[in-house]
Amino acid sequence: MKEDIFNGVKPFGFGAMRLPKLAGGKDAPIDLEQLKKMVDLFLSLGFTYVDTARPYHGGESEKALKQALVDRYPRNSFLFADKIPLWEAGSYEDLVTIFEGQLKNSGLTYFDYYLIHSMDRSILKQAIKMNAFRLLKEEKAKGRIRHIGFSFHDTAEVLRDCIAAFPEAEFVQLQINYLDWDSLTVESGRCYEVAAEFGLPVVVMEPVKGGALADIPEDAKAVLSAAHKEWSPAEWAIRFAASLPQVKMVLSGMSTLSQMEENTAFMQNPGEPLTTADQEVLTGMMDLIKAANAVACTKCRYCADCPMGINIPAVFELYNQGKYMGMTGDIKWMFNGMVEGGGHPNSCIGCGSCESHCPQHLNIIELLKDAVKAFE
Repeated sequence: MKEDIFNGVKPFGFGAMRLPKLAGGKDAPIDLEQLKKMVDLFLSLGFTYVDTARPYHGGESEKALKQALVDRYPRNSFLFADKIPLWEAGSYEDLVTIFEGQLKNSGLTYFDYYLIHSMDRSILKQAIKMNAFRLLKEEKAKGRIRHIGFSFHDTAEVLRDCIAAFPEAEFVQLQINYLDWDSLTVESGRCYEVAAEFGLPVVVMEPVKGGALADIPEDAKAVLSAAHKEWSPAEWAIRFAASLPQVKMVLSGMSTLSQMEENTAFMQNPGEPLTTADQEVLTGMMDLIKAANAVACTKCRYCADCPMGINIPAVFELYNQGKYMGMTGDIKWMFNGMVEGGGHPNSCIGCGSCESHCPQHLNIIELLKDAVKAFE
């Protein structure tokens, strides 16, 4: 059994993948003033864990947190987690350079938690080849990292391989939500069981599946409301993840102050884990959600560097909305406006770059064709 490195830490964290933005579309700058208000509320309620990564917001997430958090609060008032993307490096020396840059961008002298980012079968091979585990262990010995681990997107079998290759890992970050629990691709449930078997503390990412479980179909909402009228769909999703015994931290990628207000309100005192009856309610309504979504996209944006400029997550988001809301004129109008200046899904050349980076293992090329047919 691994040491509980989250002892005494409130089990709800601020994920900095989807920070608030100023008006202007997907490339708009981060709304720093709103972010400061979100950070202020988060810390004022006794929450401390903030999670980011070098690729988030095109490298701007770390810098924004420096301004909104690090420069404005004592170092002992928060816990800072960051991740190293091995795909941006070609050697051990590159990893060292990236690590130093992350400390500088964040304005820190040490990270409380530091992870190898998005571990899967191919990233594991890179980690071994570049000796990435050595970097984490050596920086921990120097005191510039307090705790080391990895985030993970692959099968339970590969998770076992990662733990075997990196036995010094003190925690693992997994995608866990009730919709992916029995998934044959994400394998949330099976991966959780492997982590529990090895006694690894679990940090949960995507508990609301990129917002998809906050905006569920009306018939699914009605089922949840009948069981707990005061709980929102997002609260149901976060409570599901927080109820798992091995889970020590649940992250939420909040994009607005109102989302921060809602989530911190119920996570201040989350109460008892979900009951057996609550679990049965979720199980009974999941088919309604699965039937409504066309694509199981979490909007992580790992596919976003499309050589043809296709905004794949945005296409799928509109496609899903059209699936359960009806392909209304408004949705088609939004799609046409989005692709007016370029990046139409029809321009896909089938290179497969998006699919190789997709943590959900989606058949993106074919799904884009399906989306185009629906929009037409």
